[in-house]
Amino acid sequence: MALGKPPDTTTFGDYANKFAETVLKMGEKDRRVDVAFDRYRDKSIKTGTRRKHKQRHRPVRREIVNDSVPLPADWSSFMALEENKADLARILSNHLIEHSPEDEPVVVISGGFVEATTVKSSDPDLDVSSLMADHEEADTRLILHCIQWTQ
Repeated sequence: MALGKPPDTTTFGDYANKFAETVLKMGEKDRRVDVAFDRYRDKSIKTGTRRKHKQRHRPVRREIVNDSVPLPADWSSFMALEENKADLARILSNHLIEHSPEDEPVVVISGGFVEATTVKSSDPDLDVSSLMADHEEADTRLILHCIQWTQ
């Protein structure tokens, strides 16, 4: 899902709450919810596409140091920088795993943490070691999630 700026949010904490609420609501009838984020590498085949995107928007760096940082007025300019997207994925991943229910759905998150191969689960007994990968695209990470889930 694309990460747009939800209405009625003013800070990154509000955004993280809304994101967690949406993800958990989507999975409320399921036993497990998997969330995978893209990674942003300096040397990537997608660099050219990202450079073109930056040319259409005036990128603005906004470091997300805590939940109270205000959301930028120009969301497109914020999302034009890979560093901003990586910070956003990190804050959303940490918030979601910290606010996941103790029972079901089990939440499994990859790609959104500082270390590329980090995978976290809300179920401490779930072995997620087979999901540790440094794939750039969330799409290919999800293939690993599907394989692991069916075993």
